[in-house]
Amino acid sequence: MNKHKTVTLKSVLRIALLAGLVLTAMTGLTPQTTQASPGVIYVNINAGTGGDGAAWGTAYKYLQDALAAAVDGDEIWVAAGIYYPDEDEGGNVSANNRDASFNLKAGVSIYGGFKGDETSRDQRNWDANLTVLSGDIEQNDFATDGVVQTPDGIVGGNSNNVVIGLNLNGNPAVLDGFSVTGGNAFVIPAGFLDVGGGAILLREARNVHLENLTVRGNQASSAVGQGGGIRGVDSDGLTIRDSVIRNNLSYLNGGGLSLKQVNGSIEDSHILENVQIDASGAC
Repeated sequence: MNKHKTVTLKSVLRIALLAGLVLTAMTGLTPQTTQASPGVIYVNINAGTGGDGAAWGTAYKYLQDALAAAVDGDEIWVAAGIYYPDEDEGGNVSANNRDASFNLKAGVSIYGGFKGDETSRDQRNWDANLTVLSGDIEQNDFATDGVVQTPDGIVGGNSNNVVIGLNLNGNPAVLDGFSVTGGNAFVIPAGFLDVGGGAILLREARNVHLENLTVRGNQASSAVGQGGGIRGVDSDGLTIRDSVIRNNLSYLNGGGLSLKQVNGSIEDSHILENVQIDASGAC
């Protein structure tokens, strides 16, 4: 492995990446799944089953059910806890399915860091109320508070990609206030052309905003894997802001972050201690 590097981005970094150029740094009741008009949808892993997501007291237990219900203009507020992409009540995903991911939607904003009684988004605290999106679907990784600290902590068949954004057009898709961990990209998912983005994989995804995230302990473990943390291809308007991309691994380009034909910005973010096996570059 090549030696670690540390990159700190304190000011806006404008990206205009052409093809081939890689930036590496970085049982219960079935819930209702319709949302009549835009609003706030509530999620709390400690809630009972059968919720409708209309208030904290009737929150969805699983994030997947909120995503299924969400429409353009909705915000999803997620309370502290660990959320796995193979869990739902609506039957849209199956347990221990490595292909299960949280799929971003255009115009839907997903916010973590809530305690579970807030009335304003400004009241949340993602440091105190750790909200984790985890690929550890077998729940056997070596982790601290649900966050895999390094790729060595990944055990068994984790999710191929924890979060996916594919063919997104229109209003921004926002992911804000989460730790994204335990992704193990090994195969090419449907709709994509290569392997990568253990934590977050984007293709033809316009106006994706990734903010206040910690992307840690993910990998692209295939011999042709790129972007252990985040992989983006053919996407415009990507914003990464106030985030940390740390301790991720890939075999090819970009231990932390690999972008190809992507336009956007990285602002006030830290990209450090990522590793790639091929020594052509890692951050």
